[in-house]
Amino acid sequence: MIVITLWDTGVSNLLAMNTSAFTAGASWLHVLASWNTNFTVGNKLHHLYVNNVSDKVVSVDSAGAGGTRVDATNWATGARTDGTLKLDGCAAEIYFAIDQFLDFSDAANRAKFILNGKPVDLGAGGSLPTGTAPIVYFSVRPGDAATAFATNRGTGGNFSITGSLDLASTSPSD
Repeated sequence: MIVITLWDTGVSNLLAMNTSAFTAGASWLHVLASWNTNFTVGNKLHHLYVNNVSDKVVSVDSAGAGGTRVDATNWATGARTDGTLKLDGCAAEIYFAIDQFLDFSDAANRAKFILNGKPVDLGAGGSLPTGTAPIVYFSVRPGDAATAFATNRGTGGNFSITGSLDLASTSPSD
């Protein structure tokens, strides 16, 4: 199950959604999620797509309109900030753009990221989908070492590697 939980600036659960049909497997998955929490209870905009198909169950939408908390000192991907709960899998690209909401119910917006079941090149700095570079964009480009994944190609800072990274034997573009 893929779970996305958003907290507001007062550290209350603002919105939580998860997949319902996704089951773990040995194949690549393309996951898109977007949200706009500036609406009242039950009216927030949120999308969760797996392999270009909507797969969203909202488990929490009980707080009023508000911004999501993005002021944490430490950020992580593939594990918690303390290095626990590590991802047992592969990630090809991670893109996170604060204040750049895209309505993924619109197929044209999804096509900025996935086309014919394959990932779309987001550009060297990840700015192609919206015209603005995201704060976080991790990607291993052809010829890169696995450690290049920790280099943030977006506008935020680089991440540190806890453990080791390896290149996958396949690619989502295969």
